[in-house]
Order: sequence, then C-alpha cells, then structure tokens
Amino acid sequence: MLTKVIIFGASGDLGKRKLIPAMENLIDKKLITDVEVIGIGRRKINVEEYLQDIFKDSWYEKNITKVFDFYDFDITNQVTIDNLYKKIDINNPNQNVIMFLSLPPNNMEDYINTLGMNKFNKPNVKILIEKPFGDNYESAKRLFNVINSYFKDQNVFLLDHYLCKKFMQNFNNFKLLDANFYKKFNSEYIESININALEAIDIQGRVNFYEQTGALKDFVVNHMMEMLCTVISLPKNLKNEEIIKSRIAACKQLFLINDDTITAQYLGYKDEVNNQASITETFIKIHLRSNDKKWTNVDFFLTSGKALSEKSNTIVIKYKNGEILNFELFPQNVFPNSFDNQPLNFIFNNSLLDCYEGVFFNAINDNKIVFATIEEILHNWQVYDELLVGWKNGKKHNLSYNKNAKYQTIVKN
Repeated sequence: MLTKVIIFGASGDLGKRKLIPAMENLIDKKLITDVEVIGIGRRKINVEEYLQDIFKDSWYEKNITKVFDFYDFDITNQVTIDNLYKKIDINNPNQNVIMFLSLPPNNMEDYINTLGMNKFNKPNVKILIEKPFGDNYESAKRLFNVINSYFKDQNVFLLDHYLCKKFMQNFNNFKLLDANFYKKFNSEYIESININALEAIDIQGRVNFYEQTGALKDFVVNHMMEMLCTVISLPKNLKNEEIIKSRIAACKQLFLINDDTITAQYLGYKDEVNNQASITETFIKIHLRSNDKKWTNVDFFLTSGKALSEKSNTIVIKYKNGEILNFELFPQNVFPNSFDNQPLNFIFNNSLLDCYEGVFFNAINDNKIVFATIEEILHNWQVYDELLVGWKNGKKHNLSYNKNAKYQTIVKN
C-alpha cells in the first residue's frame, strides 16, 4: 500500500537535520518501498536547492529525490488548505497517510484545529506530534482535548524521541533476560537511581525558546521522566502492550520531593538573554520517589544542565550493599558486564532503528512501543504542577555556577 508522509515544518531545523534524512535512510534500507514524501512550509522553495542543503554534493544520488515534493501552505488561506487536501488525495482509502507536525508549540492547536475542521482526520490518517506537549498540566490537557476532538487515539502518535533511542529500547531486554538482575531490581536491594543528562553547550542563541522553558520543561518533564519510567517499569514479558502498560503504571506512582529541588543558572546567562531579571534555570536536580511497593523509599534523582564541564548521559544504580552499576547513553551505549559477582551476558541489539527512523517506521506499521501516551504525559505534568506554581509565585531561588563547572560542585554548593 502506498504511504504518504507529510512533514509540516519541513523547512525547519528538525526537518532538515533529522526527518528528511531519516526518511532517506528508511528508503535506502528498503524498509519502506511504496512511499511519497511531501514537505510542508509557509514559503515556496526550490526542491533541488532544499535537498542540496540537506545532503550537500551527493543530493542527486539520494533515493528520496525521486519521491519528494514540497508544498507551500498557509493555515489562514483556505485555497492552500483545499489544494493540500487534493494533493494528498485524502479521500483515497487505499493509502496510508502520516502527518508529522514539526511545529512551534504556540502553533500546534491552530494546525490541529485546521486539519480537523477541514476533514483531514480520515481513518487512514495518523498524526505524529513531538514534545513539548503544552506548558503545564492545564495546557497539555487542553491540547489533548483538541486532538481528541478530531482524531481517534489509535491515530495519534505522541513523540518523545528518547523513547526511540536504541539504549532505551534495549533496557527492557536487559532487565528481563537476566533472572538474578530482575529479581534484585527493587527496593529490597536498591538504594537509589540517578539519571543524568548533562550538556557542555550553553543555550547557543536560543533565547526565546529557553526563556520560556528552562531545564525542567526542556528536558526533565519529558525526556528524563520517560527514561525513568522505562528504567523502573517491571514488565512481565517483552510484548509491546505489556511494556507500555508497565511504563504507564510506573509513571503514575511517581511523586516529587519538592523541598529537595535544586536549580541554578550559569553566570553570563542573563547577558545572553538580555534580561537581568531572568530566573530561568539552566541546571536542575530533582528528587522523586514512588508509591509502588516495589520501589518504597528508593530515591530517584534526575539531573540536567547546560554549560557544564562535559556532555554526559548516564544511569547509575546504587545498591544497598555498595555495588554500583553504570550505564551510558553517550558518548556510546554502554551496559555493565557484571552484577552480583556474576557475568552479565547481555548483547546490545544494535540493529534496532534509532530515533526518527524508528518513529516513522513504527508509526507506518501501527506500533506504539516507542511513543508516549496521554496518561504518562499528563501525570508527568501533574508531578511538577506544585513546583511550577511555587516558581510562578516567587518561590524559586537559583544558585549560580561558572560555565564549564562540574555538576557535582553545583549540587554541593
């Protein structure tokens, strides 16, 4: 069956760096065959120049050049809406239509309303939406109400690309394939789990974006919460439905130890954003616990920040007997090779599709294993609702740190 992939915001950074290359890779690997790709943007562009900008001198050799087209689209112009409807041939039931909305958060509801009111919500049409999902619990709930008023749940794919990373897809296999590890993966044996997502870069000129988000909304409430829920979930088997069910269950038991929250801002940030009154956090450490009896009194720490001494993405499990297991997502996918004085014979499955290749492939094949659910996302916002309200009411006290600082020194201060 023909698959039409429609990428709204294709001329943006994500479209050019990730989405179009991902589609090229899928076509090149012959994982999808009968496909058309339509990029959508507000301005008319030259297709050859666009592809050359992405693939440089080798652009004309790429498979996607044979199936790619670009369409300029304005949601305030009914003519362009009607023309897109005809271009996609939306009423044709003998095709699979994927609409990826790579759009600024403040435009998302308008686009969904426009697509819904103009009858793009056919049974064979799926929409892919990437985080952020709202700005807080209420705005996320409103966004999902808009989506659900037009599209059925099975046609909605909510993307947090950390769920698509090869590491996260391998973690469930790791837990279940070693009986001794799985048996001791609970509060009887574990003292704490630390997840770190640290960056050496600063905000790199993304002034408006970062002033509106900060470290909590940029990374913790979405990527890091999905990582934590994947790590601490305890599926009974490796069936997709069981993994998703288990992840949701783990998520809904988490609660914040509010008073232990640490926020900080690197020196020079206020000058970069031209706002001397800015209280936006560029570093945060969060302390969570779970109401699940399997995780009683286990401390979960999520740490994220910018302009630090190194880029690092790690998971550290500390056991009550003093043993520590280190996992790395960056710079390489690294799993420990021993536990409890026994070898761990886990073989990392590197053949899995990574990130956006996996996103498109799984959506085309109706597999939601690498996608978040509305339940998870809303609960994640609820976890931090009290904290965000407190910040809004002036209860936020940032520490300061120098660029290139080690994150441990920020926490100690």
